[in-house]
Amino acid sequence: MLVPVVLILIAAHLATAPPAWRLSQRTPWLSRGRARDGPDVCGATCAPGAGGATCGPGARDGSLSVVTDVELFCACLEAGLTHEQAAHAVGVCGGATAWLAVSAFLAVGVDPDTAWEQVRALPGCADIASLASASTRTGASIVAGCRRVADKLTQRAADERTAATERAGVLIALPLTTCFLPAFFLLGLVPVLVSLGAQFF
Repeated sequence: MLVPVVLILIAAHLATAPPAWRLSQRTPWLSRGRARDGPDVCGATCAPGAGGATCGPGARDGSLSVVTDVELFCACLEAGLTHEQAAHAVGVCGGATAWLAVSAFLAVGVDPDTAWEQVRALPGCADIASLASASTRTGASIVAGCRRVADKLTQRAADERTAATERAGVLIALPLTTCFLPAFFLLGLVPVLVSLGAQFF
């Protein structure tokens, strides 16, 4: 009976212990060191890095950061900022060097199509670059179009988060199944088989 008890204890430990991947996501900035001196923008300390400025405990990745950048760009345009000023604000607050490059190119008079190529390479931002470059030539507002792009990116980010959660649930359930299934056989089926064997033999 020692083996079933050990299996049950292991299963209980796995059920209560936080997964390692969740702990690593909680503190991704610990391995990056402290932020060096930089201006306090958007409530976060900015630090220069290999790819440009990064704000907060660490640069964000994935579709969610792109959504945030696009929504901030829309808000800046609604507040009356020019494309150059809005792109600079997004680059400083979001830490994406592509937006800073767009701002710098527009400031020196580079052709809009060439300037916005930097943002066009970002995931999901090709439509933003097309709208902005066309708006620079025509003067039309792009706020409504940017909002539609932001909504589409938000839905995509939500789908990615849902898929990641489902995958995590499967990974968590696998070790529990590995422990509980043998325990079920040992504690549930083996005594029944032994009892039946004793009756017949």
